[in-house]
Amino acid sequence: MANKVERNTVYKRWVRAAFASRSRLLATVAAKFRCNLMWAEPFRPKDGPRRSFMTAWLGDVRLLAAAAALCGLPLLGNCTSNPPPPDPQAMAAPPTEPEMPASIRPEEIVGRWGYGSYHRDEDLKRTEVAARAQCGQPVVIDRGPGGGIMMYLADSAQLQELHLKGSPSGKNYIGPPGPAGGMQDREIVSFDGRTMVLRWIDPEVAGRYGIGVYVRCAPEGTAKTAKRMPPPSAPPPPNTQ
Repeated sequence: MANKVERNTVYKRWVRAAFASRSRLLATVAAKFRCNLMWAEPFRPKDGPRRSFMTAWLGDVRLLAAAAALCGLPLLGNCTSNPPPPDPQAMAAPPTEPEMPASIRPEEIVGRWGYGSYHRDEDLKRTEVAARAQCGQPVVIDRGPGGGIMMYLADSAQLQELHLKGSPSGKNYIGPPGPAGGMQDREIVSFDGRTMVLRWIDPEVAGRYGIGVYVRCAPEGTAKTAKRMPPPSAPPPPNTQ
């Protein structure tokens, strides 16, 4: 008889511990998923008619399933909640830095130019001579409405306003708005006011177009005049004495 009473006591303690564990589980679910489970108060034997432990536990299983449906608790898969959507402001692109002014002014580029191109460095001088000969059909670079210069981009038949852009390295570039040295830019390799050498940044374009040489032409309407030689001096009169 004493053994039976002792077994019943142990069983009751185990049941109370199981009920307490169930209560902690439901409270953890409510805290993690921020849902109200006040209607799901843990089972207390003293508050109503006694039920067997198996009946109470099956009720807890149904209760937990209902809580999962209301709170979005994933019962399948890896049991992890969906991550919050990314913040659009955090994904916004960083602000671009303002363009650094070039050491060459746009008005220095404006004018009429003879144009030629080369692929080998040893052809530079010959290309300058050939470009000067193209002044009969010059390339005209005008000032753009926004303060830039009007030139063509690679593979484009439409004039576009390009900007002169500087860089921390001291190099100057001509290209559309954007960071200096972009793939559509041309580096000003050399410029002395009379001759300008431009190199495409894009290797594929540079391979097709070569390195451009611009030689400044005389202002329109100015004709080259040959130097006149002074007339020969008259011979002295013969001596008749």
